Amino acid sequence: MKIGYARGSTQDQNLSFQIEELKKEGWRKIFKEKGSGVHSKRIELEKMIEQLREGDQVIIYKLDRVARSTKELLNICDKINEAGASFNHCQSLGLIQAVLEVK
Repeated sequence: MKIGYARGSTQDQNLSFQIEELKKEGWRKIFKEKGSGVHSKRIELEKMIEQLREGDQVIIYKLDRVARSTKELLNICDKINEAGASFNHCQSLGLIQAVLEVK
């Protein structure tokens, strides 16, 4: 299954652009979240990871939407990998395989 994740840093930040970019690439199930990654738990990210199954594909618009540090990104990638899923990110020129191949 193709699963997306969109996060805005503040309650005022609009997620529409991220969601539209994910939908352009064919992602229909998108977990959405607002709030600073520093001060709050990311409940939707945790839900998404819990629901991952072998063969699922996870996509985010930009790497900074899922993690605030390389260490945090690697921890999230490990969790995705443990579920047997792959991880990608989307840029304005289309879907690009992430530098971190999770397999």
